[in-house]
Amino acid sequence: MESIEEIIELEADAESRELQECRRKRYKNNNATTKLQAIEWSRLHSITSAAKKFKVARKSIRDWLQNEKKLNQQINTTVKGQNRKRLDGGGRKVLHMDLEKELADWVKEMRERKLLVSRRIIRNKALEIFKNTDLKFMRRNNFVLRCLTTTCQHPPEDYIEAVAKFIVNVEQRRKEASFSEILAMDETAVWFDDPGGRCIESRGAKEVCNSGYNWA
Repeated sequence: MESIEEIIELEADAESRELQECRRKRYKNNNATTKLQAIEWSRLHSITSAAKKFKVARKSIRDWLQNEKKLNQQINTTVKGQNRKRLDGGGRKVLHMDLEKELADWVKEMRERKLLVSRRIIRNKALEIFKNTDLKFMRRNNFVLRCLTTTCQHPPEDYIEAVAKFIVNVEQRRKEASFSEILAMDETAVWFDDPGGRCIESRGAKEVCNSGYNWA
């Protein structure tokens, strides 16, 4: 008959082999409903039986048992809680929160100055701040990729005064130069920086400007 120490050692070896086998398999996420079903099965039978039935490691069953209260709260308090595969705060943690905040503040500063921000620009700036950046920070900091709103949707507050000054200045130049002939030509605005039609902006922003100037 095996001693208690031998039984514990055998169970530890079996669990170690089980974990290694699970790591070799493709990682699988289970939603909250499946986890609660596994918890119920483990109570009726055993943790080992539940691990075999739901094809997960016994450690996962034990973790779900510890988080049973949170899983029930998630299902009862959120609309799609039963289909969520992670609890709030779950998943990989941010390794360098201070550096990520610096990058997020830089994006907000650029947008306050009405400067274009794209994923490529964020990636290049991130490489300046820290290497191997995780661009999922956009979701964590509530940034989304938005289409630019209509150009000159809202004209500047002082545009009437600026137009009047421009007309007066042109008239003065015309009188000073005494042109013999004046030609009228149509003009098309051209942006030398080619801003494109999309930009990173905070979620819910009503306007997405493409530059510091709004052209009529």
